[in-house]
Amino acid sequence: MVQEVVYYDHAMFNDFWAAAAALGKPFYMHPRDPLPSREPIYDGFPWLTAATWSFAVETSIHALRLMTIGLFDRPRSCR
Repeated sequence: MVQEVVYYDHAMFNDFWAAAAALGKPFYMHPRDPLPSREPIYDGFPWLTAATWSFAVETSIHALRLMTIGLFDRPRSCR
């Protein structure tokens, strides 16, 4: 099974971010389980694949990508 990883820093989400910023409300990024392609790093440690660890890892990677493209530095940006 092949799963493509798409992050919210992709240009196809520019309109989404503009609309979200126009609302003036905080943005919440919900954590998720790791993709099957990443699960081998958790082999033998199944307790790390949920809220214990992988939720933080997956959400942090996403957030760091958004920060490094300057999303939150833009005028009328999301919070």
